[in-house]
Parts: sequence; structure tokens; C-alpha cells
Amino acid sequence: MNFELSIRIGGQAGDGALTIGNIIAKAFSRYGLFISTYKDFPSQIREIHTNYTLRACSEKKYSRPSKLDFLFAFDKESILYHQHELKKNGIIITEQKISEVDFRNDAKVYRVPFFDLSVDNFKKHIFKNTIALGVFSEFLEIDEKEFKNIFEERYKRKGEEILNTNIKAFDLGKNFIKEKFGNTEKIKFPPKKKNESILISGNEICAISAIYSGCRFYAGYPITPATEILEFLAKFMPKFEGVVIQVEDEIAAINSAIGAGIAGLRAMTASSGPGISLMTEGLSYAGMTETPVVIVDSQRAGPSTGMPTKFEQSDLFHAVFGGHGDIPRAVIAPSHPEEIFEFTNIAFNLAEKYQIPVFLLLDQFISQNLFTIKIPEIEKYRVERGKFAEETNKNFKRFELSEKGISNRTFIGLPDTLFHITGVEHREDGSITTYASLRKKMMDKRLLKLKYLKEELPQPLVIGQGENVIVTWGSSRLPVEEILPELENTRMVVIRGIYPFKDNLKEILKSNKIICVEQNAQGQLSFIIEKWTGKEVIKVLKYNGRPFYPEEIIEKIRKIL
Repeated sequence: MNFELSIRIGGQAGDGALTIGNIIAKAFSRYGLFISTYKDFPSQIREIHTNYTLRACSEKKYSRPSKLDFLFAFDKESILYHQHELKKNGIIITEQKISEVDFRNDAKVYRVPFFDLSVDNFKKHIFKNTIALGVFSEFLEIDEKEFKNIFEERYKRKGEEILNTNIKAFDLGKNFIKEKFGNTEKIKFPPKKKNESILISGNEICAISAIYSGCRFYAGYPITPATEILEFLAKFMPKFEGVVIQVEDEIAAINSAIGAGIAGLRAMTASSGPGISLMTEGLSYAGMTETPVVIVDSQRAGPSTGMPTKFEQSDLFHAVFGGHGDIPRAVIAPSHPEEIFEFTNIAFNLAEKYQIPVFLLLDQFISQNLFTIKIPEIEKYRVERGKFAEETNKNFKRFELSEKGISNRTFIGLPDTLFHITGVEHREDGSITTYASLRKKMMDKRLLKLKYLKEELPQPLVIGQGENVIVTWGSSRLPVEEILPELENTRMVVIRGIYPFKDNLKEILKSNKIICVEQNAQGQLSFIIEKWTGKEVIKVLKYNGRPFYPEEIIEKIRKIL
């Protein structure tokens, strides 16, 4: 049975739409369905419309759905903005007080006084969301215990009274819909499967992998959509003898992480576009001092402050070309929630093995939303720390010229081992130089790493067969992969190791037409591909702050083909 259900919950920011969505997502996930969510929320805290979309499927589909089965409307804007996306005979469950709106003629509308029911029965309006869950459960052919078990986990720590009140509010919603509207037509679910997945956000996956991969120092400043990495690590990394500090700005964040790297710790920082801009001088310093550091960029709509809570893939140029002078760096981008654990591990290993800054490019969609993923097989992943000096040495050459451009590292504080660290050009021992011949040797030494680094980057992912190529990166893979079976003679290439470009990409991208699907205004990956391959790339772009719907992509690609 191929099952799919899409739900959108709309209301005012701060009213609890995200809470309802998370509870439904968790219940459906435990039922064995594949879940993806999409939070479309403002950067302001209250009194602005927000909405939460949940997609539950019996097959793996993680893109944003364009058609809805259910619309929860707690404010007028939910109806005005979203009912056009409802399927024919779709269901609207709305607050009874909403007036002066026209509902679609082909929609089934259930008006419920959520606010009044909550106030009349519990003296507070905050239980209206739990009442709504009770109403919703009457449309589902699943055991209500799926929800009540989650209430117990969520509210028991707040006390029995809070837990019992939420259960009463849930039952109130169920009983109201029965008494007012009679028996509802229930949605049939596929047989319940053993749950072998976890429901988790991309930021949480990244943070867990960082701890597993040996990261023991994190410095960061809160910024949407990367803050959850800081919050998760602050809670859990100290249990693994790690240090997490919230610093005054992103300049301090990257410099603190670089300092920890020089001291021998695996270190990471994370931010988004504006914060990454502030880190740029530190990025160049890490390149010059050959210090490993992992930089997570959870991209959002820019430029400047842009739209802090909206999705975009427009930091690629900054990751690949940002910084002053020529420095080696790696840029990798997971394209699926299930790749984030692996790619975070790869980022740390590459950073230390090649003694370079490594960008791990996420984005708002994959960072902040929830997905069901297979539990990572952590025994597959290793901690590879690279070259370290085995003995103490008073004349230690930290930047010794070598065949692959990689010198031995050591820890600061190691007895009888002296070396100099500076952002100025230097000799092999780190002392300052301006000699032309030495300058060229040191520059060549650092950039030599790129020759070997590119061979270790994640390979492009090729899906399907055909003469035409759709190339994409990051979470734009998700809607492209969904529509690929509908396109004839077409394959998809997902570029995951973005810089330095792998030599085999020219061969992989051989085709009649190269179509690049990405979410920025300039076609940033398209530009790099054109420079690398010398071939023209046809761009399919979106940059309004929202992810592609699969239908948008297939419509544009069919016109091209």
C-alpha cells in the first residue's frame, strides 16, 4: 500500500503550531512512516503568521509537498494563504471564531471553538492545541494511545497535573467532533511497521556526529538556523569531557576554534551567512597557519540579514572563494539527512589530515526540520587524526616542506618542542620571512594539498541513466530525486564534494544538456561547473526563501528538454 498524507498547521507565531506538528510527526514516525517536516516561521517571535507542514509516506520522500490533505487554520491568514494548496475534498479544521473568509467549495470544513473550549474547561487558552490534536485523531485509523504516550513523555516531567490536563483536553477534542459532526471518514493507514528509524533534525545529526567524531571543543554564537547545534552540544558535549563556549560574536568563535585546533583538540564552529562573513579573516588565518577547523554553514536567505528563517543555497561562492589570498580548503555538502552524520565525520578527518579549514554546507531546510532516518552504523566511521610528531624536538619544523604538502603537527605545551605560529608568511620553523624563493615554496606547499585532497572528497552521486543530466547539490536533491522517474533519458548527478572539484566530474557530466537545479539567484554551482568543464549549463533557479516543490522542477525541465 503506497500511503501519503500531508498536513499543514497555521497560526500566529508563539501559538503552538510547531508543538502540534512535532507531536504528530513523532506519532506517525513511531507508526513506521517516513516523515519530513517544513517549518515556515518568521524571525519575529509573536503576532506574525507561521505554519508547519508535515509529510508522512510509506516510501522515502523528503521534499516539501505542494498539495495538502489537511489544513489546520488557527488564524484567518491560514485560510487566505494556504487553502489553495488543499487537494480536492481536502479537510479544513478551523477555529470557529474566524470570520469574513470564503472557504473553497470543494473543501470539507469543520469549525471548532478551540479557544472557547480551552478557556471554558481549563481557564487558559493554551490547551487549544491539544484539543485540536484530539479532533485530528478522530480522522485517523490509528490508536489514540500513539498520542497519549507522547503526552506522557513530554509533560510528565512538568507534573501530573499538566499531563492529566493535556489528556483531558485531547479527549475533549475527540468527544466534541463526535458529538457535533458524528462519525468522521477515517484515513486508513498501512499496517504498523517496526520502527527502525529515528526522527531528528539535521542540526542534531551534525552535533551527534561531531561528538562521535572526536570533537571536544565548540565555540559559537546563536544565529538562525544554526543555533540548535550550539544548544545540543552545550547540553551533551560536557558529558564527553568536551568544552562548549558561547562567545560574543563569530570573530571570537572561529578564533577560539582555531586556538583549540592549535592546542590539539578537534574543534568546530557553526553559523549562517552573516556570521560566516565575520569569520572570513579567521578562515584565512587557519589556511596560513595550517590549522584544522570545521566550519558548519547552515545557509539562509541573504544578503546581509536577509530572511533569517528562510531557505537558500547562496553561500557557495563564499565557501569556495571567500578569504584573502590563496588558501587550501575543502567544501562538502550533504544532500540528504542520512548523509549528515557521515559528512560531519568526513569533515573532521579531512581537516586534521590536511590541516585545513573544512566547510560543511547545510541549509535551513535540512538543518531545522525533522526527518526519519536510519540510525547511523557508527562502527563504520573512524577518527583519522593525520600526521603528528612522535618525539619532542627543540628545532621542530612545524611547516616542514613535504612531498604532499602536509607537515607533522604537535600539541602546544609538549615539553622541549618549540615552534612559531603566525599569520605572516614564514619559514619551515614558523619564523617570519619575506624572501621571494621561500614565499613561493611555502605557497606551493600549502596548495599542493589540493591535489591529494580532491581524491578524498565524497564522490558525486549518480542516480538513473540517460543522455541528459540534471545536476544539483545540497537538499535540492530531494525534490529532484522525487521527479526523476517521470523524466525519460535523464540522470541526476549530485555534487557533494564541491571544492576542490574532482577530476572525474568532467567525464560524469558528459551529456547533451546539463541542467543545474539550485536555490540561489546567480546559479552559483552552475558558474563553477561552467568554469571547470567549459560547457554551458542551463539554470533552474528559485530564490524566494522557500524550497522547490517537485512539480515546479519537472514543469521547467520538461520545457527545457
